[in-house]
Amino acid sequence: MEMYRYPVELKRGSVVDTLCLNPGQPRHLGLWHGFGASPEVMGEGLGRYLAVTRGITVFASRMPCHGNSDDVDTFTDYVESLGQWCEAIGLSRDLVIGHSLGALVLPAVADLYPDQIGAGLCMSMPTEPLSGRLDLARRLLSVGTNATSTTAIALIEALRAGNGSKFGRAVRKTARDRMRVHNLIKVLWGTPDLDPVVGQAIIPMTYMWGEKDSATPPPTDLSRFPGKTIIVPGAKHCFPLERDYWEIVGEQVDILFDALAQDQSA
Repeated sequence: MEMYRYPVELKRGSVVDTLCLNPGQPRHLGLWHGFGASPEVMGEGLGRYLAVTRGITVFASRMPCHGNSDDVDTFTDYVESLGQWCEAIGLSRDLVIGHSLGALVLPAVADLYPDQIGAGLCMSMPTEPLSGRLDLARRLLSVGTNATSTTAIALIEALRAGNGSKFGRAVRKTARDRMRVHNLIKVLWGTPDLDPVVGQAIIPMTYMWGEKDSATPPPTDLSRFPGKTIIVPGAKHCFPLERDYWEIVGEQVDILFDALAQDQSA
């Protein structure tokens, strides 16, 4: 399968590093990783799986404040950058998947850029506002611990599937490129109350949480989320990295693509 990286230049003058998998397909999907992750790690696992099994082109962004993508200072700038990225790569009422940080910003981007995002799948989305710096430190520690253990599982699965060397290089590149923690904390600290945006969503949205996620646990009140909500049994925060959960995600991707097709034919 063909895969290449290229910088996407935004109208705001900044750049978002982008990974394209399986180019040239009629259906497109955007993929946004979480805090400290990368398009390579997501792309060499879930992204490649979806591209091959669903016959789609996957555009995986390196989120702002990570690696070769430029920095932003506020949540509003973060949303604007990703919306302009959708415009620049040519998304047109397409499906976007976000994990963790990517899921946090997805409803806000979809709200401001409805011509680009026609449906969304939010995985491991934070649902409670930060209560203080100790709460932020606890969540980041939980994310880091889970990411480390889940990446080890994913690497073993990749070795068994014959994709170990590619996934291993992706993990090393993610660690080498790093993220700008200080900038990301400023962005997270300025996150507004997103309940009004989530509650007023006019596009198909699906929300998935891992049953055993301690960093961004499932909400106690699912009525806050008018879209489809799914609690994945036994799953932790970084479940999209594990092969065992790819088909569960793929099933929801199929449903959302069907909803998009019906909307476009109406």
